[in-house]
Amino acid sequence: LILLLSFLFSFSAVYSAEGADYLISTPNTSLLLSGKKGERLLFRYYGTRINSPADVYNSGTAIDIQAYPSFGTECVTEPAVQVTHADGNMSLDLYLEDTGKIAAKDGETYIFILKDPKYPFTVKLCYKTYSGTDVIEVWTEISHREKKPVTLYKFASAFLPVRQGDHWLTHLHGNWASESYQEEERLLPGMKMLKNKDGVRNSQTDNPSFMLSVDGYPREDAGAV
Repeated sequence: LILLLSFLFSFSAVYSAEGADYLISTPNTSLLLSGKKGERLLFRYYGTRINSPADVYNSGTAIDIQAYPSFGTECVTEPAVQVTHADGNMSLDLYLEDTGKIAAKDGETYIFILKDPKYPFTVKLCYKTYSGTDVIEVWTEISHREKKPVTLYKFASAFLPVRQGDHWLTHLHGNWASESYQEEERLLPGMKMLKNKDGVRNSQTDNPSFMLSVDGYPREDAGAV
């Protein structure tokens, strides 16, 4: 896989005043990342399909935040990953090392390899699109070659920032014989956590699925989610 990625370096990169842009699109949606080798990989946009990165930059809707923020350096909000290195250092700094794309019958997988400049610690961000659908699957692969064990405290599967606004969260909650009642609530400053500890029986208490309305109270026949 490492050899394959070396031949597939720099997929669909568009160089602009913002740097190297990586546009991942489905039939109706787009996700935009940007960054050059040796620099931070930035999350710029996710939403309705765009034709080019300029559509986001010219409209002023671009987000400027790390695609996978790490604890201990410049991240002042909730990090996606937090570790303690073998020598006890708790700082992790991630910069773009390489990119790649793997094509398959059911879609394409876009890969971004992030590395710490001081430690042999690697984070691989993977985004997979499925042909003919608006699904983007996201997962993270973390590895290291330090001489002693590294402790992971946080390791999010995905990180998806949203611009501040009138956002509403719709999720399902209930108990025995009354599962899956719909709850709708406005998201306020702070942290909202949906948690279920029932293992494979995850329809009782909190269901892991949710919907985020980004333009006000959720309506049945209009709005962006």
